[in-house]
Amino acid sequence: MRKHDAPALKAKVVLEMLQETRPVIELAAAYQMARRLLHRWRREVVDRLPDRFADPAVAAAGHDAQLEQLYAQMGKLTTQWPG
Repeated sequence: MRKHDAPALKAKVVLEMLQETRPVIELAAAYQMARRLLHRWRREVVDRLPDRFADPAVAAAGHDAQLEQLYAQMGKLTTQWPG
């Protein structure tokens, strides 16, 4: 069974990694987790960080455009459905 870690724990570990006060191998041992997992969490945080500072209006506009595109695709598919 897969273990699910709490978001607060993930944030704590990633913050420790970013502070670079201890090597990753030491953090992995302390939290009894694989180094690969910790690196994945750090990569996720670093990749998503710019989105946290994005202008909400720009993000909403992009979301609306994406929804519009998806609805158009759905319309095409429903008219092409055999039956």
